Amino acid sequence: MALYDNAGRITRRAAEGSIAALFAFSLLAAISRFAIRLHYQRRLSWDDGWLLLAILLLISCLVIMFDFIDDLYLMQSLISGQFTLDMKVSAIIPKAMRLHKSIMAFDVLVWCSFNAVKFSFLFFFKDITARTGKLRLYWLAVTVFTLLDWAVGIPLNFVLCPHFDERALTCLFGTHLARAVSVSYALCLLNLISDLMIISIPLLILRKVMIPIRTKIYLSLSLCLSFVTIGITIVRIYSIKVPGTETYDLQWQVYWCVVEACVGIIVVSMTAFRMLFVHRSTRSASKGAVPAQSHLGHRFRRQHINITDDLANDVDLPERFPAATMTGVQTFINECGNTQLNTGSRSAIVSGDSAYKESLSKLKKIHVGYV
Repeated sequence: MALYDNAGRITRRAAEGSIAALFAFSLLAAISRFAIRLHYQRRLSWDDGWLLLAILLLISCLVIMFDFIDDLYLMQSLISGQFTLDMKVSAIIPKAMRLHKSIMAFDVLVWCSFNAVKFSFLFFFKDITARTGKLRLYWLAVTVFTLLDWAVGIPLNFVLCPHFDERALTCLFGTHLARAVSVSYALCLLNLISDLMIISIPLLILRKVMIPIRTKIYLSLSLCLSFVTIGITIVRIYSIKVPGTETYDLQWQVYWCVVEACVGIIVVSMTAFRMLFVHRSTRSASKGAVPAQSHLGHRFRRQHINITDDLANDVDLPERFPAATMTGVQTFINECGNTQLNTGSRSAIVSGDSAYKESLSKLKKIHVGYV
């Protein structure tokens, strides 16, 4: 560990430890989101794709950051006027040049990660805003503004210090400091405005769209989490310069950019937990209403209905079943010796009895075919 690793507002060990822990938590939140989506929806959506892109961009940023972090603390120590015995004068200029190129790549990647998180939020609200025409138009306007914000921010990172030779060493000092500070303010303000516009979408949803109370509560909680990213942007605005000096606080800006990217991924990952909440609520409601029927019994009933319908189409049943014939009464009368039934009555009884037997025979065919 070098002596200049304690330079700046946060030590190198504290910065590396907090960033690693925050990134691990954001990665765990994203994996949980994907698992919930795949379990309940069996597919991923566009907002999941944007989140995956933001994670990949953040990983690229971290790889670059951990590569130049030693040079970063060396330059921060020099900017702050803190010279240590372990500094090699001959290596300062080459390290400063390498740091400048790495910072340019880092700034572009972290800016893209910010906006990928924003587009994940926008596509999450896409289906909800489709219920009202005016709200959908506002969603389109915010999406276009965010896209323009993304496109404008990339070249602004190069305007901050457009040199790639020895002149890059003067970008954060003297007369060039004002330009660097102005560009940083512009980037933070663009980021802040787009965040506020995106947060206004769920506010309008809560006000205008008729949705269940539970959904409104969920959206309110997501708003509270989104204000955390806005707070981080405000911290970046007020910490561009080293306190009490006229120097650019490069180390502090890099640290909070990574923190904001990690928090943004955590916030957008929390949107998937609504599915878990809604699924449990629906399951509890169904248990309290009508008992669920067994899958085996449902299949048996479906097969019974299908087989009966097929056999009914094959066998011609009579349109009207004959009325019950009192053959038992006839036998009782005959046994008692009263056989004075006229021929018409006896033929009617026999005819009804034969029709009854014919219908019974057809029903037996249906039963045998089903069994």
